[in-house]
Amino acid sequence: MATFPEMMKRARKRSRNENENTSARFKEILGIVKRHDLKSGLTPEKAVSILQD
Repeated sequence: MATFPEMMKRARKRSRNENENTSARFKEILGIVKRHDLKSGLTPEKAVSILQD
C-alpha cells in the first residue's frame, strides 16, 4: 500500500497532466475564436463555422 506522501505525489502529477490538457484545449478554442473574428458579432453562419472547427 502506498504511503500518504506517495499518494500525494501521484495526485500532483495527475493534476499537472490534467491542467496541461485543459490549457492546450483552451488555447485551441481561443485560436478558433480569433480566426472567426467574434469582435464584430456572432452571426448564425459564424456560429455554425465555429462549431464545425
